[in-house]
Amino acid sequence: AWRGGQLFYDGAPLARVAADLQRNLGVPVSVSDAAAARPFRGVVRLDGGVEPTMARLGILLGANVRRSGKGWVIAGP
Repeated sequence: AWRGGQLFYDGAPLARVAADLQRNLGVPVSVSDAAAARPFRGVVRLDGGVEPTMARLGILLGANVRRSGKGWVIAGP
């Protein structure tokens, strides 16, 4: 599915989601220690570039997803 611009998850920890996003988007993506083990179920669309993808992810997670230097950080709500 990643070739089609989508990442599917069924209970994957956010640390894995962050690693997949980093690899697919080509920018550093980290996750806070408090949120790293949190499970995620859903689909992340990679279309539109980095900023729209990360904005959608923040909405899906109900979490704080923000820029940090040249990368992004996913933190808990």
